[in-house]
Amino acid sequence: MPRYFVDFTHNDTEIVDTVGQVLDSELAARREAVKALAEISAEEIPRDGPLLLTATVFNESRKTIFVCSVRFDFEVSHAQDGG
Repeated sequence: MPRYFVDFTHNDTEIVDTVGQVLDSELAARREAVKALAEISAEEIPRDGPLLLTATVFNESRKTIFVCSVRFDFEVSHAQDGG
């Protein structure tokens, strides 16, 4: 079975997968990447600005086969007291 690698980017910080994971297919690798990205995005609530999380799946030759991203943008509005 082939080995796939998933690198993650958190805004401008890249986390490189040097170990990889043996999976049945590219489809299984894509599903694992999406699942991991969903779990990470649930934990990484933006605190001080926009957040872009990206998962890039590579095959054993380090050829990109899939990229998915989650972007959080928000605007804080301050309610004024009517008092």
